[in-house]
Amino acid sequence: MTVSGGTAYVTVAGPVDEVTGWVQIAITGQAPVWARVQDGFAPVKLPTLKPGTNKITATYQGNGELNASSDYTTVKVKKAKKPKKPKKGKKGKGKKGKGKKH
Repeated sequence: MTVSGGTAYVTVAGPVDEVTGWVQIAITGQAPVWARVQDGFAPVKLPTLKPGTNKITATYQGNGELNASSDYTTVKVKKAKKPKKPKKGKKGKGKKGKGKKH
């Protein structure tokens, strides 16, 4: 399994021509996501990951010819930086309203 751009790419290898079935993606603290395996491959769109280290487990459910199996990886997500506030410019110090009276 590899993870890139918010998608987990799961590959299931086996001694059969067409590997099919279902894979479950579990992320600590989040609801699992399911995807259908076709020809040994399943791209899975991931939910938004929390900042810190996230453990992502892929579990292949097996089929009539292949046993179930699982593997995991960890992904580190950096906390988003807060945007810098723009610097306040200095206000002009004109002499507004201080002209001579006639």
